[in-house]
Amino acid sequence: MTSAQTLRDALADRLKASGDLDDPAWERAARDVRREAFVPDGFMRALPATQPTLYEPVTPADKGWLDGVYDDTTQITQLDGHVRAVDLTAPTEGEPTSSSTLPSLVLRMWQQLGVTSGQQVLEIGTGTGYSTALGCHRLGDPNVTSVEVDEGNAQRAAAALKQLGYAPTLIVGDGLGATVIDGDYDALIATCAVRHIPYGWLDQVGDGRTVLATLGGWMGAYGLVKLTVTGRGHATGRFLPGTTSFMIARPHGRPPAAATGPAARPAHDHRDPSGAPR
Repeated sequence: MTSAQTLRDALADRLKASGDLDDPAWERAARDVRREAFVPDGFMRALPATQPTLYEPVTPADKGWLDGVYDDTTQITQLDGHVRAVDLTAPTEGEPTSSSTLPSLVLRMWQQLGVTSGQQVLEIGTGTGYSTALGCHRLGDPNVTSVEVDEGNAQRAAAALKQLGYAPTLIVGDGLGATVIDGDYDALIATCAVRHIPYGWLDQVGDGRTVLATLGGWMGAYGLVKLTVTGRGHATGRFLPGTTSFMIARPHGRPPAAATGPAARPAHDHRDPSGAPR
């Protein structure tokens, strides 16, 4: 059986060749951080040509599990807010609600963020903890704070990070409102998509500092935007080239088709009294 280190090195080599990994410090993180530690109960793989999409469980007991871990793919780790691979004995349908994002995208975003050792980063969306571990490896544990709204996911990520010896600051709470966060960060990186940039995020980073997040549209379009904070409640920036796609943050999800009026607005859709988006 091929060792995890061999598979990890092969993945890093592929990402270097594709241009997704061109910073030596992040390359070391890619070669050292054990992705399998963040999916210890397995993941779910979409079955092609199924409608609605069916997901089959892939667990450590299955042949090819470790090879699958080191594919450059997104691994679904949760359906419908609670179903995990260990809960399944057969393919099932459901709405993906958590995942371990493909390494090429995670590493590309960390590099695009442009942070270095000693800088403080706020990560919105701990998820499985894999991205958090990469950040800790590169920046140092004291410089990474990560927020996760799903308590079960947060607990599993914390256990995996501890197992590997990483000790970032982990917060369970609403990362969109930033109500549980009190800091002055050099940068913010989001591993979930949003319909708009929450004002709370701009309050967490100082003037001249960076916010990197994916904006998602109602029709399924996504774009990665890099912003520089220019003052309280203000930022400017541009969309970056390349393909990016994350699960939409739950409060920013599409309301039910029949819903109308104020109740249909996402929980963090900040508006002024006239109803216009700010």
